[in-house]
Amino acid sequence: MIERYSDHASNERTLLAWVRTGIAFIAFGFVLEKFHVVLKHFLAITPGAVADLSVHDTRQASEALVIFGLITIAGALVRFIQTSKKIASPQTVVYELWPAVAVGAAFFGLGCMILISMLNW
Repeated sequence: MIERYSDHASNERTLLAWVRTGIAFIAFGFVLEKFHVVLKHFLAITPGAVADLSVHDTRQASEALVIFGLITIAGALVRFIQTSKKIASPQTVVYELWPAVAVGAAFFGLGCMILISMLNW
């Protein structure tokens, strides 16, 4: 039997949840870019439609989402390794609050950026 198995299993479930979140960001960035391409082609073949969409309309947002997803996965891996070492350590370790606050602030900032970009359309 693995010592502190439930703690390690909980840590692994948390890692997998963050990896799924990162994959969702990457997928959303990919879908956003592909939707832009489809919309440009649709407007190009539609008679009377004004195809004034530039390539940079959604490219920056989709690239930012992919990068944010990769950072989320990398951060989850680092946090998983750190927590695994702390669980296996016989010493009592104080819980660090700042990573959770930093992630929450990053998601809040991302939401604010999306809201601002939506209001400027």
